[in-house]
Amino acid sequence: MRIAYSQHRPTEDLPMRFLGLTWVTLISFACIVCASHARAGEERSLAFEYERLDRLQRQVETLPAFREAERLRFEIRQLRRELDFVNSQRSSAPYGVPNRLEVDRLRSKIVDLENQLATNSKMIVDFREAAGGGASGRLFPGVSNRLAVFTFDDPHGTRLGDAVSFLLSKKLLFSAPVSSFAIVNYHEGVERSPAATASTGQTTYFDKVDAVTRDQGFLLAVWGRISRTEKGIRVESFLQVPADANQTKYMRQIRLPDAMGGGSLTARLKSDRVPIQRIDINVGEADGLKVAASQVAILRARANTESRVVGRLEGRYSIIGSDGDWVELQLSDGRRGWTSVESFCSGTCRKLLNIAEFTNAIVAIISGSTRSSLPSGLTRDAAAMSQELAAVASLPNNPNRAIEIAQTWIRSQKTAAPGFENVLAVAKMQNELVRASASGTAFSEVRLSKATVEQLIEPLVEASISDPSDRTIVKNLVPLFDYVGDTRRRDLAAEISSNLN
Repeated sequence: MRIAYSQHRPTEDLPMRFLGLTWVTLISFACIVCASHARAGEERSLAFEYERLDRLQRQVETLPAFREAERLRFEIRQLRRELDFVNSQRSSAPYGVPNRLEVDRLRSKIVDLENQLATNSKMIVDFREAAGGGASGRLFPGVSNRLAVFTFDDPHGTRLGDAVSFLLSKKLLFSAPVSSFAIVNYHEGVERSPAATASTGQTTYFDKVDAVTRDQGFLLAVWGRISRTEKGIRVESFLQVPADANQTKYMRQIRLPDAMGGGSLTARLKSDRVPIQRIDINVGEADGLKVAASQVAILRARANTESRVVGRLEGRYSIIGSDGDWVELQLSDGRRGWTSVESFCSGTCRKLLNIAEFTNAIVAIISGSTRSSLPSGLTRDAAAMSQELAAVASLPNNPNRAIEIAQTWIRSQKTAAPGFENVLAVAKMQNELVRASASGTAFSEVRLSKATVEQLIEPLVEASISDPSDRTIVKNLVPLFDYVGDTRRRDLAAEISSNLN
């Protein structure tokens, strides 16, 4: 299997018994009103610049490209010496305040160094390894957001699987919304096994996807299926939150006051394997995807489709620059070249890229970054995933926003939406607790009326009946039943919760 790494720095009757029951912006230098205040402000400013350099150095030490890391280390040492010099001159400066121009110059250099680090921490490596990946350990263990993109299952031999996964992985990398970001692109070797299909009725493709994600603990995995139809070819794409992903990124908890029994309520993303897109294409469009993938793999001398070819993506390479939709890559042998996904991807290919845009939007929500609107042409399940996750992420600091998102989704549905009902109940509880605390009552002493809590309980009971497998909902009911004095249903909820995985 060839793997491409891309780094840029997801009791049967018990339920029925319920029915009966970036950085801080630096303050610019102002006029010196008071010498002591100015001195204190500048001391804080310089201390913050030291902290930024320390943080940069820690990040640089994790970069795979050793020579680049050494260069960045040298620049950090130089800047540290310059900061030391400016700091040493304070005693002779008026009011003990460092020279403003010198501090601004150093600040500009540090910002430039931060930008260099963000660019050079995008890395890709190609090599061969068994599907499990466990022999060499977890890949990029220090990276916060680690994703896997698998070649799409191709039982009918369209030879599109690698092309699709290649395009998606590059789009994900080139437009990553966060700095600590890695992609592992499994290109080939996850194909269907006829022997396994005949003997077990299952395909090794899904076995390998599950094995790799379970072994590596990826945040998200993108995979899909390509099949022939009467009119052409169908491409189906899925986004999966692996079982051993860092679940704290997909959940939020609110604490209950001691006066209400303590404990906590949990809201989490319910969906863990979501169909994102289904598109039907003809043979010509399929060939176009293959051509696009081959063109993106070519490196050019300049950021221009007509520029001469200087190499191909192979071995180890890193992103060292960008110009619009183009990125400049450096190969392990020192050669450089430019490539772009958008410049060679149009029509059906552009529709396919919506998968990567959606995935990056999910990463942005998880990371607390500002996200743009979601791409069009995706499934209802994809919209549900993004909205539920956005509501969950809003819970601690903006429960009103979480309430708005959950209520809007619930009203738009003709069927039950248990996950959103749970988020809504937790958000309402958080909102009530915030309101009560604002009145001056210590949080530990806050006690909501039982009538208020009972209004949250019944929708959760209905949600639990709609989805008896959701342990989170049942577990949330335990402290709520306890608070209103319904010990019978409390014990029943605790029993059901213990029986669910």
